[in-house]
Amino acid sequence: QGIQAVSGFFREAITQATQFEDTLFRLKNAEQALSLEGIEVSLKGLKKGIQDIKDLFPIFSKEDITQVVSKVAISTKQLEFNEQQILDTAKAIAVYNIRSTEQETIAETTSKIMTAMISKSSAGAAQLGFSFNDIAMRAMAMELNLIKAGDSLEGLSEHERGIIKLAILLKGAGV
Repeated sequence: QGIQAVSGFFREAITQATQFEDTLFRLKNAEQALSLEGIEVSLKGLKKGIQDIKDLFPIFSKEDITQVVSKVAISTKQLEFNEQQILDTAKAIAVYNIRSTEQETIAETTSKIMTAMISKSSAGAAQLGFSFNDIAMRAMAMELNLIKAGDSLEGLSEHERGIIKLAILLKGAGV
């Protein structure tokens, strides 16, 4: 029984180490992909941000946060988010996960939020307590001086729409 316990411990440790290695590999790939697109990010900066988020939210493992950051980095490539915006999004995801009334992993919360960030549908967002509906988007766009009263959102770039959604997300999370 003692040998089984030790064996189980090492098996779990190897599994966690492999998952962390995979996550770091994804993070490095995300950094390279964004850099090729001309988006300024650094692996060092992302790793520091991950540690900062871990310090703020010790409930999450470093691996969990690294997975969130790498998913956000890859998912927001088309929105051209910079390093700080990626980390702020990850921090907001952690807040929404903690606040969620549903029993879900941070990976599930990340999927809901990233789907809402990059698509027109924000059904998952509503479950978490924020909305990217037209009224919310227009109000934030005016607050950010991207449009004037009565203007449409139609003329905004994908990046500007992403910035509006990020501002709504951060405001709701209190980040």
